Amino acid sequence: EVMVDDCDPIVIAGGIVELSAGFSPAIVLLLLVVITMTLSDVMNNTATAVIAAPIAVDIAGRLGVSAWRPQPGWEGRRSNYPT
Repeated sequence: EVMVDDCDPIVIAGGIVELSAGFSPAIVLLLLVVITMTLSDVMNNTATAVIAAPIAVDIAGRLGVSAWRPQPGWEGRRSNYPT
């Protein structure tokens, strides 16, 4: 039986981080992409994005990486982010 608390984005983000413990943030991101792609097979794309976005932001916070700006080393690349 699935409990409502088990569907909380923070609980899901914690599970993804625990599952990928010891891996680089890029691997954690890859895991999130695979999970999101799997969800989009059975859900509307907009609904999938609404579910995946808060999970991604929480994962970024748990890993200590920015969810909003490029990481160091990306300065020379063209981006739409304000400086």
